[in-house]
Amino acid sequence: MQEIKQSRTTNSYIFIGKLYPKPINFKFPYFESSISSSKDNSISDRMKILVKEEGINITIDSNFEYTNEELGVLKNSILYLVKGFLDSFGYCNHMAFNIDIQGVLLPNKELLPLLAVPSETETKNIYSLDGKAILNLLHKSPSLTRALVDYRNAMMIPEDIGFFLYRITEDIRRHFEKKFSLNKKDAWIKMNEELVLSHDLIKLKIKPFADESRHGALTSVTNKKGLDLFMLTRKILDRFILYIQNGEKKLQIESL
Repeated sequence: MQEIKQSRTTNSYIFIGKLYPKPINFKFPYFESSISSSKDNSISDRMKILVKEEGINITIDSNFEYTNEELGVLKNSILYLVKGFLDSFGYCNHMAFNIDIQGVLLPNKELLPLLAVPSETETKNIYSLDGKAILNLLHKSPSLTRALVDYRNAMMIPEDIGFFLYRITEDIRRHFEKKFSLNKKDAWIKMNEELVLSHDLIKLKIKPFADESRHGALTSVTNKKGLDLFMLTRKILDRFILYIQNGEKKLQIESL
């Protein structure tokens, strides 16, 4: 069993984010509450939420020292709790808000970026597609439109990243289900054949991270695992876009 490192002093981790849309003629109250530590449920951390004109700060005071990887998981838990805070006050005032946590100020005052999505360099597709080319394909497949919506949601709602990335693959599957008049099981097989995907790739690599979220549980995906899921799903979506662009003919490329 790995020893949990607990400090005798209080460590403050300040998560820095943006709130959108910017509240107009409405101020969120300062909020402070005890929350279960993500390292030990029997011990509480202290969470403080301060909404300012330029953004939102969430401070976690803890007796534990969190690693950078653990802070990525903690970020997902914080998003879940803070969105509950925003939704509660938004509901009473007929408003809807969202939050994007961009980084965390560590106890040593170092700013650690918390990237929810891969960089532009990492996601650059190998098929030289651009926005205009993709836009011109949307009318050919409602499934592509739906997949792009879910990809956007995966970037904007990282605590449900597994749910949305898996749903992208379901969007693509529905295209083959409709085109070839197949049942769900056969549509998965046809999709793998046409896009040259290895058998059980999606089932083994993406679906496990979607199941908990799909059934109402809080997803716990580290930054690295989230980026890996993004990269894999992006490659599958790139192949589907190329498939539509090439007249819906089976791809002649290496298996993924």
